[in-house]
Amino acid sequence: MTLRFSLLALALAAALPAHAVTTALHCGDLFDAKAGRLVGAHTIVVEGDRVKSLQPGKVEVPGATAIDLAGHTCSPGW
Repeated sequence: MTLRFSLLALALAAALPAHAVTTALHCGDLFDAKAGRLVGAHTIVVEGDRVKSLQPGKVEVPGATAIDLAGHTCSPGW
């Protein structure tokens, strides 16, 4: 009986969606491919493997892992 319960608990845990990790990329410059130009410093907020938002400037995102890319140009989606 204990083995059945353990297997059931393991199967249920595997079926639950994983909590998406949030990352804030603080870019020194952002390339806007649509406009074909650099648009200045931005923060790219990524949840899991998807870009959630782009925010002008260096924005602190509560609960996110911050990565400082101040000396770099970012191009979201690449």
